[in-house]
Amino acid sequence: LNPSITIISEAIIFVGVFLFLLILYPLVTLSIVLIFGIVMIFLNILLMGRIGGYSIAREQHCRQIYVTAAEALSAVKEIQMYDVKKYFTDKFSNATKGYTQSLVKFNIVSNLPRPILETLIFTFFILGMMLSVFLNKSFTDMIPMMTVVGIVCLKLLSSISKIYLNIHVLFYNANAADIVYDIILSSDLRREGLSAIGPKDLNIEEKSPSLHLKRINFRYETAANPILEDFSLTIPLNQMIAIVGKTGSGKSTLIDILMGLLEPSNGLFYYRGSVINRNNIADYRKKIGYVPQNFFLTDDSICANIAFGIY
Repeated sequence: LNPSITIISEAIIFVGVFLFLLILYPLVTLSIVLIFGIVMIFLNILLMGRIGGYSIAREQHCRQIYVTAAEALSAVKEIQMYDVKKYFTDKFSNATKGYTQSLVKFNIVSNLPRPILETLIFTFFILGMMLSVFLNKSFTDMIPMMTVVGIVCLKLLSSISKIYLNIHVLFYNANAADIVYDIILSSDLRREGLSAIGPKDLNIEEKSPSLHLKRINFRYETAANPILEDFSLTIPLNQMIAIVGKTGSGKSTLIDILMGLLEPSNGLFYYRGSVINRNNIADYRKKIGYVPQNFFLTDDSICANIAFGIY
């Protein structure tokens, strides 16, 4: 709304100043407006396509920023489980960098006409003085006209620059408005009608075909009592088991320990006879799979969801 108001107000000022100068010096005024008009049309043809590209790039990167952040926050366990933090940080960093670059380029391009027009005004006055000397006209006779024209041109330049800048702002943000419109329209219409991981040299010795917890203790920092105390469990490989219990009995905590997301305060955790610790936890996670309780999908293809952070 603000760009539209600015365009209207500056257009009114431009017309008033233009009429004032036209009454005083018709030929000079028409010449200046003609030159300004040709330059602005040329710049518009030259730069409008670039601004449209910057707008599309900004929307794509902005969308990627929010999508990546939402996905990462919704899949903290999975990201830590599969050790794909770098994939998400790189994805977020690239999106942020692309968004910043598109915004900087737009600001540079949209403010480019003002220095060009200022150079033209300065050149126009220099040529005017040279012409007066060439025609043997008195320089003192030219001073009043050049003073009035110079002051008025500065005001016209300010109005033209603001109008041009805010038109570009509207055009730059039009893509976002189109996206919102398409979302609303599609909602109305709905109402109407990889590579697989294959680690070879893992730091885990396969001595026993089982997963074993031995006298595990675990207590959350905010809890008064341990949620798991002197807990032992053996899970044979290739066997299907169910872990059942009351709410708050430690089922989710046990799963987090089995995934290596929580570290027991006491006890040992074995996988095929090898003790799992901080040195080999990443290798251990590559040996297991995890289907979360809450269904989660990234905003990507089915293949990318299956790979999850691999590419």
